[in-house]
Amino acid sequence: MAAYLKRLVKVINPRSVRRYLTDPSLAVPVMVILFLAECVINVWVIHNIKYTEIDWKAYMQEVEGTINGTYDYMQLKGDTGPLVELKNLLQQLSPISKALDTLQSDTFTIADACEQWLTILQCPGLKPHEKKLKHRFKQAMTPHHFLANLLHPVYCGIKLLPDQVNTTHELLHETSPDLLPELYVRLFVIT
Repeated sequence: MAAYLKRLVKVINPRSVRRYLTDPSLAVPVMVILFLAECVINVWVIHNIKYTEIDWKAYMQEVEGTINGTYDYMQLKGDTGPLVELKNLLQQLSPISKALDTLQSDTFTIADACEQWLTILQCPGLKPHEKKLKHRFKQAMTPHHFLANLLHPVYCGIKLLPDQVNTTHELLHETSPDLLPELYVRLFVIT
């Protein structure tokens, strides 16, 4: 064993290390050695560091709970306590799921689409994704959507922002100025 260590020390010295790092002809053997070392380290970490086992168990307990029909995240508990990651995921996906269910209806209108977008934008669980959602909202919504929402007997444009209402006014002024008085009557009766 001592002879092996002496030989290893001769091989691993600053000059040889520099050669292994700079000589292109040795690139493949170095990559193979590093790959094998990484594999050994990963296996060791998975088997000896307990947090990886805890994360895996918690994840599988989340999956098992939802497969068994427990969708109330307050009831989903694992060895590590309440399954918080699932709670956050449900808070983010629930409004989108509700919107998609509504929009798949046979009686769906563009006023409904606008209302669903406005609801999603106001959802506190989606704040981390607000920038992306606003970008998609701007891509999807047109002044015609805002007008449909504003004229809808249930929505009445309540969730529309002032600039969105102004956009509908401009649209009507350009396309159908004779409808503006009716729109003003609706706005003043509602507010």
